[in-house]
Amino acid sequence: MQLIKAQESPSEEYLSDFLYIDTARLAHYYSQLSVDGLVTQSKRLSKDTTKSIDNVGVKAVVTGSRQSETGSETSIELQIDPTFSRPQDTLDALYSAGYIGDGLTQSGIGTLFLTKGNISMFDVRMLKTMWPHLGEIVAEEGAKNVVGHAQQQKARAAAKKEYSTIMPLIATFPILCTEA
Repeated sequence: MQLIKAQESPSEEYLSDFLYIDTARLAHYYSQLSVDGLVTQSKRLSKDTTKSIDNVGVKAVVTGSRQSETGSETSIELQIDPTFSRPQDTLDALYSAGYIGDGLTQSGIGTLFLTKGNISMFDVRMLKTMWPHLGEIVAEEGAKNVVGHAQQQKARAAAKKEYSTIMPLIATFPILCTEA
């Protein structure tokens, strides 16, 4: 993917975090986009070999020769699980294949496109639980600035009514549960 035209891939520019990964669907897309299909395991081998040969000869009346060979070999084998790089690899492959647009105006219905922005997450369940208590707090804070006991009671009642009027709306907010 190219967020900046000169950039080759976003994986080279920044780290990504994915809120949700549908591994089965991701594997399905990746297998269609990759030349090798779905890679389930990757192995990287590194081998370093050193070899030295020493020849020593003495020429005199008697000819003699000694040959010596020494060597060492170091090998490293890494087993790499490509599952964790698959989301970014899939996005890179989708972008390279032209399946991800650069913006909303160039993208049709049902297509993927890149956009910049912030994600805000809010716990609606917490809001539902706290809303009546927030109404009490706001009512008390508003009543502190009002002179006279009767006027304070009216101010509290008005603030509580305002908050209780909104409560049925808040109660209809959907809650996404991740409980088993």
